[in-house]
Amino acid sequence: EKWAVEYETVGFTLGEGIKDTVDINSYTISGLNIGEGIDLYVKSICTGDNNSSGWTAPCSFVALPSGGFGTLVNPYRIGTIQDLDILSKQPSIWSTHFILINDIDASETKTTSTYNNGGLGFSPIGNSTKKFTGTFKGKGHVISNLYINRNQFNVGLFGYVGSGVRID
Repeated sequence: EKWAVEYETVGFTLGEGIKDTVDINSYTISGLNIGEGIDLYVKSICTGDNNSSGWTAPCSFVALPSGGFGTLVNPYRIGTIQDLDILSKQPSIWSTHFILINDIDASETKTTSTYNNGGLGFSPIGNSTKKFTGTFKGKGHVISNLYINRNQFNVGLFGYVGSGVRID
């Protein structure tokens, strides 16, 4: 059995992405930009009568420096301020799974232009239009010195969360 694979940045039109055909059950996408969201479609190509399945719904993911795939078995690993910043700015992955793998000193959310969002500090995970509905396991690690300077409700590491969310 062979598989047709198509992928590109989140929101691309099926038929206009990067295409490949493989005959294995695992697939590696190389050359991803850290923090870039990717949509992946897959369909089986059946042998014999040239039938094939339909395309799957897109599987969306983001490349994080510390790794992971956002699944329950292989959650996105949050180990740096860069990982945390990417998580806060990628609503497309807020329904997936995360694990904190280190203590993180988030003081750069106040002092570094890369992470302070023009003086507003950290951008909370989840908002009024897209709530966080995934899981986040801290595993006893600490995020310290997180700076937030926003004049609004629902401000913190998590802004808005959906029902049934698990944050340990």
